[in-house]
Amino acid sequence: MPARSFLHKAALPLLTLLTLSSAQGAQWRFGVQASTLLPDNFGLAATVGGHLSVQGAVSRSLDLRGLLEGNVGLNRAPEVRLDLTLLKNSGSLYYGGGIGSGLLADFGDPGSGIPLIVYSPLLLANVHGVLGYDFGGPRLEGMARLGPNPGVGLRASFPLR
Repeated sequence: MPARSFLHKAALPLLTLLTLSSAQGAQWRFGVQASTLLPDNFGLAATVGGHLSVQGAVSRSLDLRGLLEGNVGLNRAPEVRLDLTLLKNSGSLYYGGGIGSGLLADFGDPGSGIPLIVYSPLLLANVHGVLGYDFGGPRLEGMARLGPNPGVGLRASFPLR
């Protein structure tokens, strides 16, 4: 049953990305990222992964981006995250903020009697900020997340079309 629940929860981010992609002029991107997290034991943990995003205009200078990412790390369960970010464009520079959450693919019991995957959306809930630069196709951006699992990271992305 937990595996089925995981699949249902993983489908929601995909549906959100598909909804955003129906907007006229939506831009699809893929890329890689690396993050440093501050886990419960206050030791640093690093993750690396890939992402898929879709971004569409909300107004002349504002875009809405949905980003689905998957990450792996040492001594950490793989995770899937979904971030929704409102971006302000200022020439090649862009910045913005948003909210996000995700799922840790950890079916273990940390002692509460409930598998970690069940309450991982609360552990991965965050508000985040991004600052990036568009090099005319490739983009490089820094990201900071605040929440139960805060972290900072760096992303590189490339257009799909």
